[in-house]
Order: sequence, then structure tokens, then C-alpha cells
Amino acid sequence: MRKVKQGIVLLGIMLLCFSWQLQAQGQVTEAFPHHHVQVAIGDPILLALTSNLLLTGHYGLLSSDLSVDSNVSLPVFSVSYYYAFNKWLQVGGDLFYSGVFKQASSKDTGRAYGSYAAHALCIQPVVRFEYINRERFGMYSSLATGLFIQSDHGEYFHDDQADKPARYVTILPTFQVTCAGFRFGNKVYGLLELGVGSKGFVTAGIGSRF
Repeated sequence: MRKVKQGIVLLGIMLLCFSWQLQAQGQVTEAFPHHHVQVAIGDPILLALTSNLLLTGHYGLLSSDLSVDSNVSLPVFSVSYYYAFNKWLQVGGDLFYSGVFKQASSKDTGRAYGSYAAHALCIQPVVRFEYINRERFGMYSSLATGLFIQSDHGEYFHDDQADKPARYVTILPTFQVTCAGFRFGNKVYGLLELGVGSKGFVTAGIGSRF
């Protein structure tokens, strides 16, 4: 009877070990390091505010003689790359663009005064921490800082304005703090980011990791 009990215990241990081995073989282990590539679009609130202030200061658009007839701001278009060292830590960079376009006229005569355009480009190194990492869902936060580079120019419509400066290049520091980012999907995924900075308060896009 004792040998039978020992045999049953031994068989149970063997079955348990075999079960653990099957489970280990069935688990999918994500390979690191790997890469993320993303394209996204964000709101231009802070970037457009900076560009508008620069245009206004450069070309005197606060003058009481002028009326700004149109003011168009493009969304922030971004491309990002991240290198994932492990399932939690990613380091990479953002490159994004936005533009602002204005037209002004004389309040007295209604005559067109000028047309103005600003093209802003931002380059930012990024550190991202993904604190929830599932196969088809992730949550993360990130911190970025870099350079804001704006080229703007004014096209004047009258000869008496020919001596006024027509082009400026401005370089300023910039930043982006993503308080909460969400990944929906695995190899190809959608993303939604909520934060503050030049990239926007709300950013949405698609990405791929490989």
C-alpha cells in the first residue's frame, strides 16, 4: 500500500512538471529590444499661439491701422520613433510641423496690406515609460524637450512697404509632457495621447512596433 501511495505521488509530480513545461512552451515572450514608429495629428493651440505672437511682433499686426482678415492654423503633424529597451522603457524622438497663415488689410481704405506665413518645425528627444503593457493595450507617460524652429515671411502688396523686413527665422526651446498615452492594438496599433506642450493637448494617430 505504501508503494502504491509513493507511486501516485511520483506520478502526480511528473504530471505537474509536464504541465508546467507545456505552459512555459505556450507562453509568447516579447523580444527586446524592438522599435516603434508612429504618425499622428494633434491640436495646434500652443504651437499656433507661439507662431501668431511671433508674426504679430515681426510685422506689426497689432497696429491700430490694420485689420487681420484671415487667420488659419494647421494641425500639428508628427512622426515619432522609439527604441524599446524593455517592456517599460522607450527612448526616441519626435519631429513635427505646423503652420500659420494670415492676411491683413488697412482699416481706413480697406486695401489689402500683406500676406504672412509661418512654418514651424520641432525636434524633440523623448523618454517614454509604459507602465501598463499588455499584448493589445498599453498605457504610458512621456517627457520631451527640444527646439522650436520657425521660418516666417511677409508678402507686401505695395511699393511703399518694400523696405520692411520680409523674412525671419526664430529658434526657441520647446517641450511636451504626455500625462496619459493609450495604445490600442499589438503590431499595428492606434494611439491617443493627452498632455501639454508644442505637440498639442490631444494627439491621435497610428503606429507599428517590430
